[in-house]
Amino acid sequence: MSESLSGLSSPTQLDRDGCDRIPAMERQELIDMIKRLPADSVAELEDFVAALARRQSIVDRKDLHQALADYAREHAGTSADLDPDLEAAASDHLLIQDSPK
Repeated sequence: MSESLSGLSSPTQLDRDGCDRIPAMERQELIDMIKRLPADSVAELEDFVAALARRQSIVDRKDLHQALADYAREHAGTSADLDPDLEAAASDHLLIQDSPK
């Protein structure tokens, strides 16, 4: 993690990092609990939180991949799928490559 959990100084700092789903009182209680942990436990907590973030990132990537695949299937062959200028440029490029030198 870029910021140490033990370095969290206020609920405002947590808000900035996307934890606005936690009520302010619970955030402060969580911050206070983290501050009371020994250093080795804070390091373990940081590793755990990083693992959770990686897992969420994987889920987000899978969701994005699925959304892109759904869009591609839905729009295949339509004007949203085909770019005439790009198609023409690709054809020209292939013709130039195939021509004898």
